[in-house]
Parts: sequence; C-alpha cells; structure tokens
Amino acid sequence: MGRVTWARAAVDQQAPPELRALGNVLHSILAGSRTPDLAGVSEDLKRRVQGMLDTLK
Repeated sequence: MGRVTWARAAVDQQAPPELRALGNVLHSILAGSRTPDLAGVSEDLKRRVQGMLDTLK
C-alpha cells in the first residue's frame, strides 16, 4: 500500500470521512483560504487547524 497524501485522501472515496474532510481543509488552506469549512473534522483537529491558522496571520 502506498503512502496516503492529504490530496489523495480528500478525493479517495475509500478513505475515512474525517480524513477526507481534513484533506479538503488542508487543500483550502494551501489555496489561500483562511476560513476553511471545518465540517466533518473532529473538535481536536479543528483546534489544531485553528492554531495553525493563527500562526499564519
């Protein structure tokens, strides 16, 4: 089994839903969004993403 990247996880229908959601969040951030849609991401990951976004300000 190959390495799973965030980009592949975002579109892989066999990946767990939370992993797909996180992949979409990371894609949005790298595309320039500073307010990504965090629906489907656990509370722990939401806090971590928000912390990362706070450092980008």
